[in-house]
Amino acid sequence: MKYPVVLIDLDDTLLDFQAASHDSLMSLCEGLGHPLSKEEQELFEEINSACWKELELGTMTREQLSATRFTRFFEKIGVDFDGLEANRLFREGLSRSAVLIDGALPLCRLLNEKAELYVVTNGFVDTQAQRIRASGLEGSFRGIFASQEIGFQKPDSRFFDAVFAAIGEDKRPGTVILGDSLSSDMKGGKNAGIATCWFEPTGLKEDTVGCDHRITKLSDFVSLVGADVSYRMAEKDDIESLCDMAMYFMREKYPQMTQEEEASIREQRVDFLKKNLGDCIFGFMGFVGSEAVCSALLHVIEQPANRWHPNGRTATVLNVFTWPEHRRKGYAEGLMHMLMDYAATLDLSYVDLQAAPQAKHLYEKLGFIVPPSKNTPMRCPMRPVDY
Repeated sequence: MKYPVVLIDLDDTLLDFQAASHDSLMSLCEGLGHPLSKEEQELFEEINSACWKELELGTMTREQLSATRFTRFFEKIGVDFDGLEANRLFREGLSRSAVLIDGALPLCRLLNEKAELYVVTNGFVDTQAQRIRASGLEGSFRGIFASQEIGFQKPDSRFFDAVFAAIGEDKRPGTVILGDSLSSDMKGGKNAGIATCWFEPTGLKEDTVGCDHRITKLSDFVSLVGADVSYRMAEKDDIESLCDMAMYFMREKYPQMTQEEEASIREQRVDFLKKNLGDCIFGFMGFVGSEAVCSALLHVIEQPANRWHPNGRTATVLNVFTWPEHRRKGYAEGLMHMLMDYAATLDLSYVDLQAAPQAKHLYEKLGFIVPPSKNTPMRCPMRPVDY
């Protein structure tokens, strides 16, 4: 890999801090009997950002930040409440928030397999640890380095000296830092003498630091660091590619299928995906560079509830496929991890599939079982089918 060691920021790189901050702030102030206006919300962001900037510059301590940001804010909006206690309640709210940035979970799973991945954060240790656990990211990192424990903040080079003292100074030349902040992450990377990658989703802000790389989507980072495969959810423009893979899959499984049958099946699949992709059916794809190499579908089904699916929502995995020249490289396993992570967000009773004998071990590792049943599965074909 081009960069075998990756340092990654947490807030607004992997976890949506803005969403977490907004929710916690609104809840806090509503509890104090002072619902905030939009202007007051923007005022808090200004004050909070200014305090964190002072922390980065070393003109404010972490303890002063805790005592100051809400004191300043409440003075401006006329709320009579202890600023330090408000800070504690605000951090409690933050610790319960685990809104992932799009692509964060599959990126961390992949990097964990391909590189040494470490979190570097200026956030409060206990809050960040709770958010990592709640997000599903726990276990993705070799270590977590927090300025509160190290004693220096990013972008101070001494913060990074402590990181490399722990992981090995010899790893510095092969390290890249990925983060959203120019003043903290990118400037810190420059101070540390390591490669920098700025995550800037809008693509509109000016790079005032001179970053080595710049991305607008987390999925773009995979090819940059040299990992051989990246994953993402399928979009409408991917429908033809999805159908190419599905039809190859069917030709392998049913060599007796005629050209007329294939054409009819493909036409129906294209039409079905155009109507339902992103609604009741979700596609997942793996890429090497710009080449699609594997895919799978997840079909969500709603039906009357029973003991096995008490909320009536289940899903079926369909057409897990990898092009022959890319098989036995672990691509399908990475794809299925992404699919199952997404399935976990859909409030399903279970996910099922039809496992080929050679893939049974993979699915068992993901938690699939052969369900016990007193019944015999049966099917009544309504038209002739050559199995």
